[in-house]
Amino acid sequence: MKLILGFFFIKLYPGTKAIGAMYIIMSKTHYEIFQKTINFNRVKSMIVTFLFWLSYVFLISYVRSL
Repeated sequence: MKLILGFFFIKLYPGTKAIGAMYIIMSKTHYEIFQKTINFNRVKSMIVTFLFWLSYVFLISYVRSL
C-alpha cells in the first residue's frame, strides 16, 4: 500500500521525485516506528503515516512558493 502511495507521489509531484523515492524506502521504517512507539493497529498507523507525509508535501510546496 505504502509502496503504491510512494509511486503515486512521484507521479503527482514531479519536483519531489527524490522525496517520493525516500518515502518508499522509509515507509517500512515509519511503520515499524509507529508499531513500537504507539502500538497502533495497521489502519491507524497507515493514516498517521499518510497525514505525516501529506503535511511534509504541503511544507515543501509552501517553501518553494516563497
